[in-house]
Amino acid sequence: MLQILIQGLLLSGLYALIAMGFTLIFSIGRVLNLAYGAYLMVGGYIYFWVSQTLGMPKLMGVVVAAALGVVMGVLKYRLIVKTLKGDHVAVEISTLILAVVIQAGIVLVFGDSSKILLPIVPGVINVAGASVTYNILIATMISWAILLGLYAFVRLTHTGRAMQAVSMDAKGAAISGIDPDRINLIT
Repeated sequence: MLQILIQGLLLSGLYALIAMGFTLIFSIGRVLNLAYGAYLMVGGYIYFWVSQTLGMPKLMGVVVAAALGVVMGVLKYRLIVKTLKGDHVAVEISTLILAVVIQAGIVLVFGDSSKILLPIVPGVINVAGASVTYNILIATMISWAILLGLYAFVRLTHTGRAMQAVSMDAKGAAISGIDPDRINLIT
């Protein structure tokens, strides 16, 4: 039981980070991005391909996966969201179709068998009698640092305040001199 509680506490940061991204996209752009989970899956597979299949350094795998995620997000925004602006149902259906296409592409490229990811940081530590991998421990610390950094970014920077303004009222933000399209692209 203690093992489950500790693992749940450690994984909460990762789940919170995923939820934060989904929420930011929805609250600022008013877009229900149903391909969001597929982007996370692509990131995992790209990391696997770069670090384990090609044998490149693990940090390179993380950087390439993050860069591809940014490129995919920008392309989705420019080609789908901006093109279908105002028609929320069409955007939702398009992102759902995009998710299905991405998933099918991953199955075609990598096959449908499960993959075993080697830990980025090997090792195990015992916390109150429960075994915790260094991988999960470091991922938790990084995810909470990113969450706190994102909170500070949204609260303390001009772009973050612009994100808040667009999430409240895109037309009012535009009247104030904020470009909602730019803020949506950044998000």
